[in-house]
Amino acid sequence: MYKIFNTLLISILTLIALVACSSDPEIVEVVKEVEVVKEVEVEKEVVKEVEVVKEVEKVVEVATRQKVVPRNRTVKTSGLPQDDTAYDIWSMYAVGGTHQKGVGLFYEPLYYYDGHDDIWYPWLAESFEYSDDLMSLTYNLRDGIFWSDGTPMTAEDVAYTFNTLADYGAEVRYGAEFERFLDIATAENDTTVVIEFTQPAPKFHSFLSYKGDSGIFIVPKHIFENYAWPDFKHFDLDKGWPITTSPWRVSFADPNQRIIDRVTECDDWWACKTGFQELPKVERWINLPSTNQSVWTQQIITGEIDSTGDLQAEQFKTAQSQSENVVSWSGNGSSDPGPFGHASWWPTSIVTNNLDAHLGKRDVRWALSKYLDRDQIIEVAFSGHGSLSAWPWPPFGGFKDVEAALSDLYDQYPTNAYAPAEADALMTSNGYTKNSDGYWENADGVVTCDILGFGIFSDQGPVISAQLEKAGIKSTYSEPVDAYALMTSGKSIDDGGYTCAIFGHNGAQGGDPYLSLLLYYTGNEGNFYNYSNPEFDKAVDELALIDSGDREQIISVSRKAMEVWFEDLPDIQVVQFLTRPAMSTKYWTNWPQAGNGYMNGLFTHLGFHMILQNLEPVE
Repeated sequence: MYKIFNTLLISILTLIALVACSSDPEIVEVVKEVEVVKEVEVEKEVVKEVEVVKEVEKVVEVATRQKVVPRNRTVKTSGLPQDDTAYDIWSMYAVGGTHQKGVGLFYEPLYYYDGHDDIWYPWLAESFEYSDDLMSLTYNLRDGIFWSDGTPMTAEDVAYTFNTLADYGAEVRYGAEFERFLDIATAENDTTVVIEFTQPAPKFHSFLSYKGDSGIFIVPKHIFENYAWPDFKHFDLDKGWPITTSPWRVSFADPNQRIIDRVTECDDWWACKTGFQELPKVERWINLPSTNQSVWTQQIITGEIDSTGDLQAEQFKTAQSQSENVVSWSGNGSSDPGPFGHASWWPTSIVTNNLDAHLGKRDVRWALSKYLDRDQIIEVAFSGHGSLSAWPWPPFGGFKDVEAALSDLYDQYPTNAYAPAEADALMTSNGYTKNSDGYWENADGVVTCDILGFGIFSDQGPVISAQLEKAGIKSTYSEPVDAYALMTSGKSIDDGGYTCAIFGHNGAQGGDPYLSLLLYYTGNEGNFYNYSNPEFDKAVDELALIDSGDREQIISVSRKAMEVWFEDLPDIQVVQFLTRPAMSTKYWTNWPQAGNGYMNGLFTHLGFHMILQNLEPVE
């Protein structure tokens, strides 16, 4: 009896030691060991000892939730907010939900779209087709899709998602667009969903697809119909939540890290079971809290993490000089480092709150633009590795015909021109004078542009602020934790809002300016500028009804909108933002790079699933 008990006790203590000594302990099969003991005929008092063992076993089982995954099967990134309080929100439609922690892995899209190389990837859907009058859109889904709880994923889930978004409207992310365009979505059968519109909507398929930071998340009806979307977190590991169609499962989540594990069996993911995709070679993704640029640099040099967020040019130079494993979009930097990254869909701009007494004036906004020396910003902030942003959409190839046709407007309104004398004249003509501190002011007070920013703008934000200060615009640069909340508050600075921010936007990517111009539409959720012009809105409404393939009409109506946009300058374009993650080949290869740019390379974006699907381990 004592021999049996001692053996068990040693085993248990060994398990406890594993738990104590490993942050990522292996799941140990202790059940079999207990079963062996049960087969031994012993006295009743021994049975009592076994019962104690059972109680200890339960403790160990709880403590060993995570399995051991080899390093070359684990992808590590650093990108969580340092003060993350939304670790338990895994619905993009809940208040506080964000795709940047990996939510996009769980809600697979109908289509992926890579705007940089203009590539469409059918995913949950095989095809789509508009009616001749553009009043309906039909998607044909793949056969055999199922949710992680075994429930079939069908057209009914898609129809439910779209109809519910329209019902909630502006209460949830993307709801306003569905409220505006959707009449009803109907599941004709398990694999066919028909979307009927209130007006022709020839661009709606682009709106639905995952591209960059935006896209529509299809949710499981049998779960979400029981909850109010703004409050539903969709997180309960004991229930298997979040429910997903992907091969990824949340293993652990708290404010300090996310552990996302891949299923082990092909039959557990519809795409593998049906032969559409193989299981990714990646078995685990760990996302750690964001740090600063210097720490990211050291982490990527040592291989502690496999990919950073957008790394600044100087940090990139340091990383590539100290490790041959560090690569960028442009390569390893051994000869010509190039720009390190590629043009993002994020044209960087100074967002001015048009509710402000000063910034609400067209001439003041134009003065601020003319005070900015963008060449100096590129040289100081990017070590010369950068380019200007002239238009409110990214410099992707699909826009070249639009930009060529509208070049005369840009010549008339040179948004990138550094012209401080002209700016001074605009301020003076609008009744502003410089006070004893050198700041422009009028009866409403001093013109202030306190720039809210985020870590990715810490290279250029202070430079811009310093230039405005030198010109007589009172300005600071800061990165408060509530920066985004202030930007989206819809309030002026006097009511608890903000004056200025530095930001980019996920607008149009496929050669049609509509989604970019929609950001300045009255009441749009992306209209941080609080800008409104009925003439501009009218042109955007007209643009919404034109097929993207009708280039003549696209250009003609875009001109109407841009004539107003250039005149008003609701948004001050600065420089083109570059997507510049540093990627390590110490454990993983086949990162997206020039010549193999299958998807945008940043792990916080919705295309990260494609990257995990394509990475190859270093053996």
